[in-house]
Amino acid sequence: MKKVLVVDYYFPPLVNLRTLKFVKYLPGCGWEPVILTVSKGYHHLGENHALLDEVPPAVHIYRTFSIEPVRLVRLFRSLLGLVGKSSRSVHGVDEIAVPRKGLLRKIASFVAGVFVIPDHCIGWLPFALVRGLRVIKKDKVDVIYSVSFSHTSHLIAYLLKRMTGKPWVADFRDPWTWGHFSALAVWRPKWRLRIEQWMESAVLKHADRVISVSEPIINDFKNRHYLAEEERSKFVVIPNGFDPEDFVTLASSEHSLGDKFKVTYTGAVTPSSDPKRFLNAVNELVKENKELQAKLSIAFVGKVGSGSDLSSYDLHDSDLKGVVEFLTHVPYKQSLEYMKASDVLLLIINVSKTSEAVFTGKIFNYLGARKPILALAPTGVAADLIREARAGIVVAPDDVEGIKKAILELYSGHKLGLPFQPDGAVIQRFERTRLTGELAKTLDEISVARAKKRKA
Repeated sequence: MKKVLVVDYYFPPLVNLRTLKFVKYLPGCGWEPVILTVSKGYHHLGENHALLDEVPPAVHIYRTFSIEPVRLVRLFRSLLGLVGKSSRSVHGVDEIAVPRKGLLRKIASFVAGVFVIPDHCIGWLPFALVRGLRVIKKDKVDVIYSVSFSHTSHLIAYLLKRMTGKPWVADFRDPWTWGHFSALAVWRPKWRLRIEQWMESAVLKHADRVISVSEPIINDFKNRHYLAEEERSKFVVIPNGFDPEDFVTLASSEHSLGDKFKVTYTGAVTPSSDPKRFLNAVNELVKENKELQAKLSIAFVGKVGSGSDLSSYDLHDSDLKGVVEFLTHVPYKQSLEYMKASDVLLLIINVSKTSEAVFTGKIFNYLGARKPILALAPTGVAADLIREARAGIVVAPDDVEGIKKAILELYSGHKLGLPFQPDGAVIQRFERTRLTGELAKTLDEISVARAKKRKA
């Protein structure tokens, strides 16, 4: 089989299901993946070693050292005696130990803004570059494939291509500079945006193929960067997806709540998925409908980020008591169990500069779970897909009355036992095996093109 070097900081046990599933199924498509990743990286959700069970035994994984700014900050905080002094809201929202205001916050913000470019993974670059050069020669790699986020992975692959001449595919799970700086909560100098735009342009121009999860991200790349006509034809859309095998042996009964009407949100709660308007709608609804208040059970399963201000919702002193609960982050398989045990799955995409392009991975696992979706989402690829698949109800995220109406409609269908009948043909398009076949086709194309070029 031909070999592809997969450059990804967030390879398991760090969580990146996109890369993991590609690695799982690429051997069946004629490609042997060779992994270049970090030995001890940082992810806000921690590590999940169970994910490594899905990596084929024959796959070589090369792990390297990395200088981690996050750990340096933690050491600095420890030296200042700040460890253990984080504040918490009533929902267990983790707040940063560094004060929101004051000199210490300004110092931390300045260091992150000036030195950590393009992201906190930059300390991995020199070590990954040295090891990558050795691996390409030792394992006779045919193609380089890099995945972001982190965008540092693309910089490493860019340098490896320039130094070895190997063809290279850059895969963007998220936009890079489009809307990025406006979404950050900490200060960034204006000149940094220009540096990252230059980095982004270099990646787009020198990669043999550029993959992204949605058409809007690719359109943004084309619109913001000057690209020759032949360069504009190298973009490919390969969305995220779901693995049917993940749903085969789920113990969904573990999370059964009897005759309750169960609505579940899985994944981190961030400013882009803040549920305040949804909770406003639910609060009004349960005051108006006592039957629904007795039957409704809403669970947020995942970490609540410090950027989401839910302090106004004291569940112990409101009509939401006994209706809404915030649970901690759970391993991937367990989150799927919560999905299968639910009657409705909640998706929240708040309006932002890039919301039209948001194709979060949970959408596809929601489709794979074959449960109705209540999508609070603006116009964009996520809303379009849910409508195309007839997979649920889409409501504008700020439409409180529309949210109330959608909940009542879904509850009525639940009481009547109406069957959920999504479009299976649309859902099957997003199975991981099919998507991996599309990636393998892209790898084949640039591998063949390089072979023809060498013969010429």
